[in-house]
Amino acid sequence: MDSTKDKVYDGYVLSVTIIEQTLSFEPSVLLLIEDENLDIERLFIYGFSPDDGQRLIEEVFTIGHQMNILNPYLRIGSRDMKPSIRVDDFTSVIMQDESEKVIKMCRCCGEGNAPHMCSICGKARYCSRDCQAIDWKQYGHKLICKLTT
Repeated sequence: MDSTKDKVYDGYVLSVTIIEQTLSFEPSVLLLIEDENLDIERLFIYGFSPDDGQRLIEEVFTIGHQMNILNPYLRIGSRDMKPSIRVDDFTSVIMQDESEKVIKMCRCCGEGNAPHMCSICGKARYCSRDCQAIDWKQYGHKLICKLTT
């Protein structure tokens, strides 16, 4: 996908894994995803009922879940000029089977069954101290951790 201009990719299926827990759902669900090329992007999903928002972020759009996005709309942010994926038709998001979910995913490298957990927030998981140090320093868990405690 060309990340320099707004474009709907008709006939394309984008396969992604959710790599960060979302914290809000109004008017959209905002997720951080990693695509099949290991690119990290923001994903905004619109088109669901406001009554479903809390359930979606607690049960459906959780870390490690994999999904396919039909006809993704790559959009360039008007303020920050960064690319993101926008989904206006909720039916174009197809969740993979629960058995495909990455269980206890390392927040840094994406490996499953990460045995260590952040002692401050109790949410981020890591497979090693190296991954935890990288996440804390380079990927900004320090900032996220402060928001969730």
